[in-house]
Amino acid sequence: MYTDGSVISGCTGYGLVVVNSSGIVATCRGKLPNQCSIFQAEGQAILQAIRFALTIVPKPSFVEIFSDSRAALIASLTSERVTSPFHDVRTLLLSLHNQVQLFWIAGHRGHLGNEIADLLAKQGALGPGTFTDALPPPASSFRLQVRQSVREMWASRWAESPKASTTRAFFPSISSTKSILQLELPFQVVQLLTGHCRLRSYLFKIACAPSPICLCGTNDETTEHFIFYCKLFNPARLKFKEISLRLCNLWPPPLDDIVRLKPLFTAFIAFVLKSKRFDQQIFS
Repeated sequence: MYTDGSVISGCTGYGLVVVNSSGIVATCRGKLPNQCSIFQAEGQAILQAIRFALTIVPKPSFVEIFSDSRAALIASLTSERVTSPFHDVRTLLLSLHNQVQLFWIAGHRGHLGNEIADLLAKQGALGPGTFTDALPPPASSFRLQVRQSVREMWASRWAESPKASTTRAFFPSISSTKSILQLELPFQVVQLLTGHCRLRSYLFKIACAPSPICLCGTNDETTEHFIFYCKLFNPARLKFKEISLRLCNLWPPPLDDIVRLKPLFTAFIAFVLKSKRFDQQIFS
């Protein structure tokens, strides 16, 4: 017997083909409830193969079941988790006293029985058939639903929050933070991305500076003024501006483009460090 499972567009099915010395003697396909995993489908196919073996008359001296899922075979033999369908598989295997043997076979390697089982599994997934067993969705599907719900709540709160306006200018959505998750950022850059830094607009806001006006004397020293316009930092800004014009054909670029485009973000970090704006006490 050759078994296989398939998940297509959220639909799950399994396939089974029975072969003896004279050729194919039976085929079977079935549909599982939505959200069932490929792992469950592979196990269900093995379970149905064992159940079919029990109905064969006269009773065969031995039955060989081939599956291309190593994980399903291991779970059928060694898993201690009481999960469906592997609990039923193990129970039946123990009752058959080694009459049924399980084998792993590499998938999509030209084995006709495996290819037919794969086709039947796809037909089972896409077909209108009824559920073979009332299998519950795996725990992994519940974890995924919880993660998605939490992420949606997080995204909604982030978009609607009146706070952290500077950070949200750089990261308008929670997905945009992926660009920096694996980076070790200098503290000067972190301060600038949050807006909690030594720029005079912020210091004035928290009553730590007499005026928000930049030392260049032209405007308030806001995040955008420091990054794009302050003439005191024109020399340090040259490379950053050059890369922005090359990548975005635009100056100044949107703040979220700075963190989204890696070469631009690298140049931005270099500019912040080269400016020494957050290092020298004279700028306070």
